[in-house]
Amino acid sequence: SDSTAPVLQTAATSVDGKTIVLTYDETLGASTTMPAAGAFSVTSDGVAVVVSSVARGLDGKSVVLTLATAITGLKTAAVSYTAPAAPAAGTLDLTLATRDLSGNHAASFSAQPVTVIDTTAPTVLSGNAYTTADATVLVLNASEALLDSQVPAPSAFTVMLDNKSNPVTAVSVVGTQVRL
Repeated sequence: SDSTAPVLQTAATSVDGKTIVLTYDETLGASTTMPAAGAFSVTSDGVAVVVSSVARGLDGKSVVLTLATAITGLKTAAVSYTAPAAPAAGTLDLTLATRDLSGNHAASFSAQPVTVIDTTAPTVLSGNAYTTADATVLVLNASEALLDSQVPAPSAFTVMLDNKSNPVTAVSVVGTQVRL
């Protein structure tokens, strides 16, 4: 007889950010035994996000949390689950809980990081040039935060002024800005 509780493997948003999929290491019980939305709490960049509904995923190994507000972009997100107390041995288990086919309840977890899937490319909203004593800096403002760990080479940019090409000598990324 199976006495091992299901263990959370991953937590990730859907591509549109409207759901979080919690994937477990084994097949879960029926959708009718899934926990209530109030058993979960979600934060995005430290701000609470309401969980609207909970369902078992089509793969049978996941719990799908539908969110009132989508989580998109380069945000950080976390999810917590408060499991109800399991009933005494030999007692009919009517609790709404994440459980496997044998009825073993998954454990509670707190502030589990969620992988936020971002498939929307940032766009340039505006650009400004600033002249300092050492150089002229062109600042491009993007629609979302950018990864400062993946800075393009200066040769990836072409800056034209009065129909003349001006070489870019350095590139930096800070938050939503690209500085040339």
